[in-house]
Amino acid sequence: MVNTLKNDNNMKKKFLYIAMIACAITGFTSCDDGLEDELFDKAVSLTSNGLVDYYIEYNATGLDTLNLAVSLNGTSQNDQAVTATLAVDPDTLEAYNFYRYRYHTNLYYNIAEEGMFTYANGNTVTIQPGNEYAICPIVIDFNKFDLYKSYVLPLKIASSSPYPTAGYGYNKVLYRLNVSNFFSGLYSSNSATVGEISRNVVSDATKIAITSAQLNALNESTCYLYMGNVTDTDDERDEYTMTLTIDPNVYTITYDDAAEDTLTTYTNVTVGSKWADKEIIDYSNGKSYLEVRTHYDPVYKNLVTYTYTLYFCYRFNDLRTEGVTLQKQTEGTFVRTKVVDLITGKEQ
Repeated sequence: MVNTLKNDNNMKKKFLYIAMIACAITGFTSCDDGLEDELFDKAVSLTSNGLVDYYIEYNATGLDTLNLAVSLNGTSQNDQAVTATLAVDPDTLEAYNFYRYRYHTNLYYNIAEEGMFTYANGNTVTIQPGNEYAICPIVIDFNKFDLYKSYVLPLKIASSSPYPTAGYGYNKVLYRLNVSNFFSGLYSSNSATVGEISRNVVSDATKIAITSAQLNALNESTCYLYMGNVTDTDDERDEYTMTLTIDPNVYTITYDDAAEDTLTTYTNVTVGSKWADKEIIDYSNGKSYLEVRTHYDPVYKNLVTYTYTLYFCYRFNDLRTEGVTLQKQTEGTFVRTKVVDLITGKEQ
């Protein structure tokens, strides 16, 4: 008899436990009818906000389409058409430029002007009932760009209906428009240096480490960067712009059987500059190269890793000290890695 009672009590506990889990799974509405479906005030926002890098692969047409997403937040399903009107927002870009560069106005980002972009279907988008977002396609025409300059497309939600626009920080975006090619991007280095030339050799005492190099596309085979240790925050950066051209049609392919990787090596590498007084010359003795290692993930088959290894050596005139011409040499190996999802085509 005692065993029967114990079994009954155990069964009751099990049923009670199962009922509690079921209540949790089906949601609080089945256990607490006082909780509303909508927990927040609905508002219209931009899915991307703040400063966002947007990459445009260089192509023969000079056109690219940026798909700007407009979203409706909230916890309940959208049951009506919601409209949002977009507008250019120069004031936010002006504020960002001043915040980042203060009075160094020559370093300011340039605003993408009329003609550099168009709204493919107008600047008003509609989120249809049952949907939580809508896409506003914007056609970018980088034929109109001066590719030696950096452009930003500043956008905001000017108005929305019937729901209000989300607050500051969620209704504005600064798209930094980056034109790219097959080897552009941010490279890092733990070996590159720039140093002064004395009696045709680099003086070790003058060597300065270069930890990174940003390569920006000018066309399908040429990038620009800055000489030596000049960076994009230096006032003289434009005067020390150089070009790096890699012929995409001159390469060799080898295989790393152990790693199951493919190595593509480009050996036709040339340097140049639009500034004749810098007298830039290649000093690699034909040994500059770009190697691209391709590795397919053995577990996640849709992921591929590209490792770029770039070596170059060149000399140039540094004229930043008034009345003094210093010949300098930059040499080193730079590396960049990116992981691409083959399904979406996007970089991770």
